[in-house]
Amino acid sequence: MDATAHAELAAETWLTEHGYGFERLSSQAQDLTPAPLSKRQRQAAARGDS
Repeated sequence: MDATAHAELAAETWLTEHGYGFERLSSQAQDLTPAPLSKRQRQAAARGDS
C-alpha cells in the first residue's frame, strides 16, 4: 500500500470514528528524498542520529 492510500484510509477511519462525514477524500504525496538536508539534519547524520 502506498503512502497516499495509507493516509487516506487513516483519515477515513478517523473521520468515521468521530462522526464526521466526508466525500471524495483525496491526498497528494511528494518524494522528498532528492531534497537537500538542512543544517540540523546534516549535523544529526554526522552524529549518527536517526
